[in-house]
Amino acid sequence: MLRVQVTTMQTEIEKLTSMVASLMATQNQAIASVSQSSSTFVPPPVSSAPFSTPQYVMPEGHPWGMPVGFLGEESRPMVSEIPHVQSTVPIPQLVNTLPQVTATVSAPLVHTIPQTQMPIFHAESVAGYDRMDDLQIKYDEMQKEMRALRGKDLFGQDAHELCLVPDVVVPHKFKVPDFEKYKGSTCPRAHLIMYARKMSTQTSNDKLLIHYFQDSLTGAALRWYMDLDRANVSSFNDLASAFIRRYNYNSYLAPDRDELRALAQKERKSFKEYAQRWRELAAQIRPPVEEKELCKLFLHTLSPFFYEKMVGIVSRSFTEMVEMGMCLEEGVRQGRLIKENAPTSTTKKYGNSFSKKKESEVGMVAQGGPQSRYPAYQHAIKGSILADHLAHQPVEDYQPIKFDFPDEEIMYLKMKDCDESVFGEGPDPESQWGLIFDGAVNLYGSGIGAIIVTPKGAHIPFTARLQFECTNNIAEYEACIMGIEEAIDLRIKNINIYGDSALVINQIKGEWETRHAGLIPYRDYARQLLTFFNRVELHHIPRDENQMADALATLSSMYRVNRRNEIPTISVRCLERPAYVFATEEVVDNKPWFYDIKMFLQKQEYPPGASNKDRKTLRRLSSSFFLNDEVLYKRNFDMVLLRCVDKHEADLLMHEVHEGSFGTHPNGHTMAKKMLRAGYYWLTMESDCYKHARKCHKCQIYADKMHLPPTSLNVLSSPWPFSMWGIDMIGRIEPKASNGHRFILVAIDYFTKWVEAASYANVTKQVVVRFIKNHIICRYGVPNKIITDNGTNLNNKMMKDLCDEFKIEHHNSSPYRPQMNGAVEAANKNIKKIVQKMVVTYKDWHEMLPFALYGYRTSVRTSTGATPFSLVYGMEAVLPIEVEIPSMRVLMETELAEAEWCQNRYDQLNLIEEKRMAALCHGQLYQRRMKQAFDRKVRPREFREGDLVLKKILSFQPDSRGKWTPNYEGPYVVKRAFSGGAMTLATMDGDELPRPVNADAVKKYFV
Repeated sequence: MLRVQVTTMQTEIEKLTSMVASLMATQNQAIASVSQSSSTFVPPPVSSAPFSTPQYVMPEGHPWGMPVGFLGEESRPMVSEIPHVQSTVPIPQLVNTLPQVTATVSAPLVHTIPQTQMPIFHAESVAGYDRMDDLQIKYDEMQKEMRALRGKDLFGQDAHELCLVPDVVVPHKFKVPDFEKYKGSTCPRAHLIMYARKMSTQTSNDKLLIHYFQDSLTGAALRWYMDLDRANVSSFNDLASAFIRRYNYNSYLAPDRDELRALAQKERKSFKEYAQRWRELAAQIRPPVEEKELCKLFLHTLSPFFYEKMVGIVSRSFTEMVEMGMCLEEGVRQGRLIKENAPTSTTKKYGNSFSKKKESEVGMVAQGGPQSRYPAYQHAIKGSILADHLAHQPVEDYQPIKFDFPDEEIMYLKMKDCDESVFGEGPDPESQWGLIFDGAVNLYGSGIGAIIVTPKGAHIPFTARLQFECTNNIAEYEACIMGIEEAIDLRIKNINIYGDSALVINQIKGEWETRHAGLIPYRDYARQLLTFFNRVELHHIPRDENQMADALATLSSMYRVNRRNEIPTISVRCLERPAYVFATEEVVDNKPWFYDIKMFLQKQEYPPGASNKDRKTLRRLSSSFFLNDEVLYKRNFDMVLLRCVDKHEADLLMHEVHEGSFGTHPNGHTMAKKMLRAGYYWLTMESDCYKHARKCHKCQIYADKMHLPPTSLNVLSSPWPFSMWGIDMIGRIEPKASNGHRFILVAIDYFTKWVEAASYANVTKQVVVRFIKNHIICRYGVPNKIITDNGTNLNNKMMKDLCDEFKIEHHNSSPYRPQMNGAVEAANKNIKKIVQKMVVTYKDWHEMLPFALYGYRTSVRTSTGATPFSLVYGMEAVLPIEVEIPSMRVLMETELAEAEWCQNRYDQLNLIEEKRMAALCHGQLYQRRMKQAFDRKVRPREFREGDLVLKKILSFQPDSRGKWTPNYEGPYVVKRAFSGGAMTLATMDGDELPRPVNADAVKKYFV
């Protein structure tokens, strides 16, 4: 487009140039004719001497001059001298016809007068020059645009057309975030969410979102973006829709309930690990599964041992089921409970849980036709029965009976030829079994494989080689039918069938039409077999989830078998250690560390097998040693001789210096310097002293207490008002109140920071239960959780019955760690400060308690940014001073009618949700700041099961040692380590401590 405009402009300029040239030529010609109009004559100058008129050129600039370089020097108009005779000549016609104008001039168009100092120029009309200047300006602008666009023309396309979103306006100080590059192999929706959140400040700028979306792509995804058409992308919504359509095949598919039912606990996985994995998968189901249904689904995936013990608590929460399962597992591990069919070793077992068979009873790889089954038990048959049977059926060509049987017993009875069931009633009719099948057709042949999965997760494999020509679909049908027949032989009633062939699964289900004539008999036969089951579910699974059946089918297709199937059985062994183990052990030769140096100084001998490099090193080391008879000394840098000692002497020295008669239990560095001053030396002196001091028992138990936190801060928040309460008590209070009360029972809501408190003479378990019912449940509804410390009045049977009755979760904080229930501890501190400043006689504090609660509830809390009263009732409380000295709010409310006041109150209640959401966000930001400040002090210390640790001795515990009581006691063994820093300890005899402890109260013990 720009090229066309430039070409047109050049043509017009050429026309104008030719016109001006013709005009100048006409001006310089002789006067052709004299105009009929009158002429004014100018008399010649009065001068006798001749003179020459100076030559002037037309000045540059608008409107008189022309642009520099517009015309060459040959086309520049010349200035002529003033002739003696002046005449009138017509102005030549321009290209665009100008009116005929005559004028009296002293030269063709320009004349000069010698008497003037500056030349004077006259022109009839400036319209032509104005047009010429306009064209020149346009020409210059186009020339600048062409220079600016030089290098931006790509294959004949305009750079503006190549942009997907031209004219993008980038905000001031905008910085492009660092995006995770999308290659086209992951979920597109997750990538869009990531991109939108990183560009959250520019969500209203569609052009900017579209433009920078290419920075988050790479590879094939970036090439897809480059191929987009601008006409199809008018907003970011269009781009996101096109992006999801392009990579929708990578979208993450949420699991369904069938996948939950198919899960089973593996033998090597603990119950807690299995429950966590199962719960994570259940959380991804949409719509979410309710708690009751979740518990039922989880129960049906458990083994019979856990099922029988936990079937009575299905109506409870999932957390209680997990806790009970962990207790049952711990009981089995300690031997208190007996788990039937529990594995006695860590070797993974395959097949069913029947008794072991002899080698001759093990099934071989089947071939082609119907499969045979072995009985679970050997039936004893009397010899007289066999004799009578042979006697009643004589044969003509009688031959003597051979008694050299390959085994002592009859191997098996073929089930399909028997009228009575070998397995009796079979497995539990309600048990859920699984079947996985697959077929393989390749250059080596055709094979099928099927796997029956027991309710306990064991695998029973079946495989066969097809000796006839078939397609891949027929092989899939053969594998499915073989697995169904084996399931029927096992008397299974409920089964889930899984296969990676969508055609077979959907044709058997009736969702797809069977058009191939060769597959119709297979489909009908498979449907007929499925009538033997009470419940059947068919599922299509991806190929990568069907690897086990695929491996069996591929193995059978490649394995060469004969008609009689005379091949050895394939057994899978479990090797627990590698064939070759490289172990590095310390080689003790009973020689001191300085033996080679001593031999070199004494006999000038090198160690046998020493290389040149080793010899050079030995010579360099020997230069700093001195041998006196049989004693070797080390020259110190201050030329003091230090006696070299061996390992036995070094141990004796460290023991004497550290904990000997005059030992002060110094640290390792101090011990090393003390022995150097005493005149002893060995190579690893400082490290050995450090290890010796670290393993000293008294140094460990009397060490200074560690105050730095070992783990990061775990924040605890409530999702909504009155869903989680913390309970604690203040007391014993001295002096007691005038009514005999000595304790204050305090409860705080974690969301609104609303505090309930009451005073009592004694806080017994009956008082606690009555307080929860009257002050919490009856006023604010049934809470979801209650957090208390480990006091006996807060943890008893009455408390447990109350929580079970109202379905309340009761949690305990770590013993002697008030930070675990910090909200109620902070409330106790604040209430105590308020009351102690309000009392008068120090026995009337029970009367001041309601006023202290009122002041606490109407004060702004830092964690929420609002008062507890406003978060509970939606408005601020009326203070007593506002009644005495009316505030603006009170004055306005007194003038309102009752109906209008009620309407205003309704409006405030309707907006209370917004206030609570703002308080929730404020609280989360406050917790984040507190966590960042706390985590800066953390010095990580990790503890694992089996570690030896020391536990702090609490200062308030009575101890007969008095002033000499150590800071730590132990050692103890970590029995279980939980996330967040909590752990349970056990003594060295194996007795578990009654309560867990936090990681900041223990430290490692070294032996």
